[in-house]
Amino acid sequence: PLANVFRFKNSALSIDLMKFKPHGEMNFEVGPANKPVLAGKVEAGLENGEFFAKGTLKPGGPIPGIREAAGEVIYRPSVGWSGKMTASSATFASTGMDVELGFHEKGGRFVPYGTGSIKTNIRDKAELKLGASWHGQGIEYWGHVLVEKPLPFLKSVKLEGAYKGNILKISGETGFNWKGID
Repeated sequence: PLANVFRFKNSALSIDLMKFKPHGEMNFEVGPANKPVLAGKVEAGLENGEFFAKGTLKPGGPIPGIREAAGEVIYRPSVGWSGKMTASSATFASTGMDVELGFHEKGGRFVPYGTGSIKTNIRDKAELKLGASWHGQGIEYWGHVLVEKPLPFLKSVKLEGAYKGNILKISGETGFNWKGID
């Protein structure tokens, strides 16, 4: 039964019917009572005279390989629904990952999006970051690499690139020191 996996905890909601003023929050857990998988909260109220509802989700405990994870959903009559889920990872000391999946309403339409990147350091001399994003049509890829002191006379080399809609953009920069000339 649903009652075995979904429980409300420490919740209080009230509505002033004369002023239509909702206020309060509901806290809940999902999963076994002794080890919930998710913990969440839904808040409702008025802000600047407008009704709002906001919900948040967090894992009930550690997730292997994930440093941080969270989710949220928001409703306001003036803008509609929006929400996102985020996760960050640091599997290795020099590598990290960030991901975000979300949506919002625009002109009464549901608009999903997703973005993510991975960043790593190579032998304390180079930083490499690669990412991708999607906003309903086509995927955009991007990245950069920064290499410190690749050669004795070069201070650093930075290369950046992006690909979107059949267009590839690449740029780079470097600084050098040769016989005292910068």
